[in-house]
Amino acid sequence: RVHGEFQIGQRYTAIMHSKQETGGGEGIEVISIGEKFENELGEGDYSLKKVHFASKLPWIFRQLAPKGSCELNEESWNTYPYFKTNYTVPFLGSRFLVSIETIVRTPCDNNSTDYECNVFNLSEKELKKREVDIIDFVSDPIHTCDYEEDSDPKLFYSNKTCRGRLDENWLLNCHPFIQVYKLYRVKFNYWGLQGRVENFIIRGCRRLLQVFHRRVFCLIDDWYELTMTDIFEIEAKAVEELNQLRRVGRSKGMLLDTESQNNELDTETLKKNKEEIKSENNKEEINSENSADAESKVVFT
Repeated sequence: RVHGEFQIGQRYTAIMHSKQETGGGEGIEVISIGEKFENELGEGDYSLKKVHFASKLPWIFRQLAPKGSCELNEESWNTYPYFKTNYTVPFLGSRFLVSIETIVRTPCDNNSTDYECNVFNLSEKELKKREVDIIDFVSDPIHTCDYEEDSDPKLFYSNKTCRGRLDENWLLNCHPFIQVYKLYRVKFNYWGLQGRVENFIIRGCRRLLQVFHRRVFCLIDDWYELTMTDIFEIEAKAVEELNQLRRVGRSKGMLLDTESQNNELDTETLKKNKEEIKSENNKEEINSENSADAESKVVFT
């Protein structure tokens, strides 16, 4: 039952979170949602979204990005309890990728708070590179900009489930519970910028995970009695709702960590990378034109 609860809560909260991040020309644009697919893991849902986020970009990206190109493509393959999400940026091409694998588990021993050491079956080489970060959505300190009183699990109490007001020892007293394992692979291959941008992304992902799972728990009275059929209907309606939200109001949602926006990079580093991006984009345009010509010749032969 706990898996079914989390699956519904996670998807419901994803919709609400998207609405909270959308406004003033920025936020989530749903291109495709709920497309069925099947692979070795079984049947699942595929979705494609665009994230418009010009004002939320770190300083580095704003210096590199061509005008009007500040968007992120999100592709997701959901075969719960496993799903995979890829994030790409069109103007950065193959040099940028954030790939996230997720596995949702309940501990084999309900009295144990231990986590599995290699749930993604990584190789020895990958394990040596891996860094493990355990996030406690109740007890870990939260960024000042991210704190919401109505999403504080220490204050919230669910009238429908009689759960809530969790304390520092909640893991010892609440059974069963869910463990969400996430594997992040981050690639940003630009000279002089790689480490800084990759660290910024990881910091941002940690903040997002903490905020998101606090909301999942504190929205439980909204989603507890829903079915997956209800979720599909809510997701379908959200497509147009997000379009409308994006056209009005002002930019809203999670703010960048100010320390990640410093501009200590030397102008030579920025110039070198901007020239590389411009050159690669020009090559792609030429290849695209040549490809179109070739296709035209085939069509009209």
